[in-house]
Amino acid sequence: MLMVLVVTNDFDVHQMDVKTTFLNGYLQKTIYMEQPQGFIQLGTYHKICKLHKTLYGLKQSPRVWYERIDSSLLTFGFKKSVTDTNVYIFTQNNRLVILALYVDDAILTNNDANGLLKQFKSKLAKEFAMTNLGHIQYCLGIQIKKDEVNHTIYMHQAKYIEIKLHMFKLEMSKIVATPLETGLKLTKDMSPQIESEKEHMKEVPFQSVVGSLMYCMICTRPNIAYSM
Repeated sequence: MLMVLVVTNDFDVHQMDVKTTFLNGYLQKTIYMEQPQGFIQLGTYHKICKLHKTLYGLKQSPRVWYERIDSSLLTFGFKKSVTDTNVYIFTQNNRLVILALYVDDAILTNNDANGLLKQFKSKLAKEFAMTNLGHIQYCLGIQIKKDEVNHTIYMHQAKYIEIKLHMFKLEMSKIVATPLETGLKLTKDMSPQIESEKEHMKEVPFQSVVGSLMYCMICTRPNIAYSM
């Protein structure tokens, strides 16, 4: 199944990735840490480090990083979406730029063919060390393909699903026409009843399978929502 978004001729979708994301946040609280092994200078064994910026492993890092990039985007003139605080919108003289943020991944789209998107990408690159991934093709397990002729964007998770089938050893499963058998009623009696069945189920990664299916359902496969 493919999710299809209809877009205009002028719209384009680009992706940027922030390098070493959690090293960009400035700490407001006082935090000390032991000196890292291999970097202790002679005669300073008794000293500790006072952190000025966040590090990977600090519980504050995700929040501090979000505050940092949120402040920068608002300074650039973006306004935060009321319904989703990770979506930012910039408008000027009928020109539009939308930026969706997921931790270190930024997806940008616009309706301006005269360089407004390029301008914001340049501003972001000056503010943070970033990789310009160009036209978006793959993000968060979702494959994205733009059809220039029909002016549509196709989103699917074929690669993600193949990886999960291999992970859970289900690649040889038979294909069925519907996600759930017609008329099937789930009952408590279908649960493991004897000790051997219960021991077997302990080795089945049930929660991981359900979580993977739910991610597909939310992103590109709403047709399995009822069975989920």
